[in-house]
Amino acid sequence: MNLKKILLALVVITFASNLHSQYSVKVMQYNLMQFGNNFSDCNQTTNNINQKIGYLKTILDYVKPDIFTVNELSGDYNAQLILNGSLNYNGQAKYQRATFKANSYTANTIFFNSEILALKEQKTIKTTPRLTDVYELYYKSPNLGVTEDTVFIRCFVTHLKAGSYEENVESRRKSAEQIMLYRKYSNANNSLFMGDFNLYSADEPAFRLLTNYEIADINFNDPINQQGDWNNNSAFKKYHTQSTHTYGDCFSGGGMDDRFDFILVSNDLLTTNNLQYKNDSYKAIGQDGSFFNQSLLSSGNTIPADVKNALYNNSDHLPVYLELVINPQKLTATAVKSVKKNAIDILQSKTAVNIFSRSEIFNVDIRIVDCNGRSVYTKANQNINTNGVEINTSKLNRGIYVIVVNNKQTYFSKKIIID
Repeated sequence: MNLKKILLALVVITFASNLHSQYSVKVMQYNLMQFGNNFSDCNQTTNNINQKIGYLKTILDYVKPDIFTVNELSGDYNAQLILNGSLNYNGQAKYQRATFKANSYTANTIFFNSEILALKEQKTIKTTPRLTDVYELYYKSPNLGVTEDTVFIRCFVTHLKAGSYEENVESRRKSAEQIMLYRKYSNANNSLFMGDFNLYSADEPAFRLLTNYEIADINFNDPINQQGDWNNNSAFKKYHTQSTHTYGDCFSGGGMDDRFDFILVSNDLLTTNNLQYKNDSYKAIGQDGSFFNQSLLSSGNTIPADVKNALYNNSDHLPVYLELVINPQKLTATAVKSVKKNAIDILQSKTAVNIFSRSEIFNVDIRIVDCNGRSVYTKANQNINTNGVEINTSKLNRGIYVIVVNNKQTYFSKKIIID
């Protein structure tokens, strides 16, 4: 066996070994504090972009999120700096990002682990003073189309108006109303609502709209059920996310006394099986509840010293984190019913595959799926007989594919390699 065939065999073995029935997805939301901005107190000394790339790399190395959403990011250029310098450093390439769509110098975006997730689409909701971004991801099951269907994850990322004045509270309420109206007329399943909400209390109208909407099926939920008056209340010190500093410059001061940062989950993530919140996984990274109205550096928690230092110097917020467990949906019993042994087979040449029946005539749908779960060829209502159906594969990129042949009664699949 030559080297090329050995490498191809190793790819096939790796592909097969990745077939699993469950995967835990790590999710992190983080307000990056004026990332890439340089004005007033946020200058090259207090908000140095090169230093922050290093701090963020330390934090991300520690958490290793699969989904990483952010607030207060300025510009596409700085989003790419994070991708290259804090995520895909030293030649890595597994992280990707969404297209940067900003109406503000403090915008949102998402980064994701492309080895297990892909971005299906992104949209925006016209909230003020900043847009709310909606990202729909799907799980790249290695067995997609063979025995499993995919799973979708929807991330709503927002940064609501800051401030405790009545007009600020009303601005947050209006934004929450816009977001829930969007959910009312879109798919509400498998959704996370995350960001810097700037909420002082669970009694605020915005929070009540998000968690107790008139249509109960589309409500969001606090996965740790820690509702109350969060501001300056030591009862919630384990969940406070702002501020890491006791004094200002670019950073907000006052010490750790506000729960501004959240990841809320839709109803189904607490009850369904294909995608589910992992119990007791929610936390604020670097927060252990051992300090109140103090800086992060006063904490005696067990996170590594370099991570604590990076959290302190990178932002006046702490990131929030949870895990989701994916159990890919199995195809229905009817769909996976095997055809008679050797009834359908596939022959492959360098430029084509031929799908044929050894005996019976089948009217089937044919699909070729790549390793990212994308259909690269589809053809419906094809009659397969002993002469077969030939599919030209000369234009497909090199790689591993799965050919899926099915109708209402039968299901057949086979892996092919395009060399």
